[in-house]
Amino acid sequence: MEQTNRIILCVDDERKILRALKHFLRQKADRILTATSGEEGLALLEKHAPGVIVSDMRMPGMNGAEFLNRVLDFAPHTFRILLTGHADIEAAISAMNKGEIHHFVHKPWDPAKLGQAIKKGFEHHQLIQANLALTDSLSEKNRELEELNSTLEHKVISLTEQLLHSERLSSLGRLAAGIVHEVMTPLTISVGWVETVLKCSNITEDQKDSLSIATEEIFRAASIMERMQDLSRKKHLIKTPTDANKLIDHALDLLIHPLKQKNISISRSFEANKRINVDGKQITQVLLNLINNAIDSLDSGGRITVSTHAVESKKGMQSVHIVIKDNGSGIAPDIVQQIFEPFFSTKGNKGTGLGLSICKGIIDNHGGEIDFKSRLGQGTTFTLSLPVEP
Repeated sequence: MEQTNRIILCVDDERKILRALKHFLRQKADRILTATSGEEGLALLEKHAPGVIVSDMRMPGMNGAEFLNRVLDFAPHTFRILLTGHADIEAAISAMNKGEIHHFVHKPWDPAKLGQAIKKGFEHHQLIQANLALTDSLSEKNRELEELNSTLEHKVISLTEQLLHSERLSSLGRLAAGIVHEVMTPLTISVGWVETVLKCSNITEDQKDSLSIATEEIFRAASIMERMQDLSRKKHLIKTPTDANKLIDHALDLLIHPLKQKNISISRSFEANKRINVDGKQITQVLLNLINNAIDSLDSGGRITVSTHAVESKKGMQSVHIVIKDNGSGIAPDIVQQIFEPFFSTKGNKGTGLGLSICKGIIDNHGGEIDFKSRLGQGTTFTLSLPVEP
C-alpha cells in the first residue's frame, strides 16, 4: 500500500465538484485522489493511505456518512471531513458524535474554512502517525529489554550456580586439607606393610590376592584424598596464547595406549589456527578427563570424534568450541543434573566422582563454559567454550 503523509481522497458523485475540489486543493497536498462513489472510494483505500478524506454527504447508494463509517475499517487514523448541506446538519452532527467523522463543512464550502480543515486534518494525521511510530518503537525497545532481562536472568542463574559450585568445592577442599595429613600418613604406612607382607614366602595365593586388592583400594583412597586436596587450591592461571588443536593432539598422544587396547578409532576435525588464551596444563587436564571418560564409556571398537571451531556471540565476542563426542553408553536422563557434583560418579567404584567437578572448576576459572548432551545407549558430547587469544 502506498504510504504518503499528504494524500487527500475526495469523494463526490458529481465530477464537476471533484474537479473544483482537486483544483482548490492542489497546493495543499502531494497527491489528490478522486472517486465518484463510496464503493470506488473504498476500493482506492485498498491501495492508498490518504491522510485526509473529503466526502460529500448526498450520494446515490452509499451516502457520505455511511462511507466514512466504512472508512474506519480500512483507515481508522485518516482524518475524515464531510461536505454537507443545511438539510443534512443533524446527520452530520450525529456522525461526528459517533466518531465517524472529525469535521464537517457546509456546502457551498468556504475556501478558508475548508483549507483550515484540511490543514488541521494533516496535522492530526501526522500526530497519529508519529504516535504510532513511537508506540512501535517503544514496543520494540520493550521487546529488546525483555530479551536483555531474560539474558541477564540466565546469566545470574548461571553465575549463581557457578558460585555455589565453587563454594561447595572450596568447602570440600578445606575439609580435605584439614584431614589429608591425618589420612595420608596411615595410608602410606598401610601400603608399606602390605608390600612387606607380600614378600613373605609363607602366604597363600588367596592371601596374596586379598592383599593385592587391599593395595589397590589404598591407592584409590590416596588418589581420592589428593584430588580432594586439589579442590581447595584455586590454582593460579598462567594464560598464554595456545593452539587448541595441539593441546588436543597432546592429550590424545598421552592416552594412546588405552585407545589402542580398546581398539577405539579417533576422528579429528580441526579448524586451523585456533589459538585460545588459557593455561595449557590445566586445559590438558580437562581434555584428559573428558577423553578418558569417553574411553571408559566405549566398548571395543568404539569411536571418539574431537573437533574445534570458532564461534562469535551476538555481541561480537570470539571463542573456540572444543567438542568431544563418543558413541558410547551415554548418561541416564535421571542423573544428568548431578554429573558435575563432587563425588558423583557414573563409573561406580571405579571412579572418584571428582574428575568432572575439577573440570568444571578449571573451565569456570578460565571464564569459559562446559556443557554436554547425552542420550542413553547412543553416546555423549561434551562442549568446551574458551576465549580466543586477545
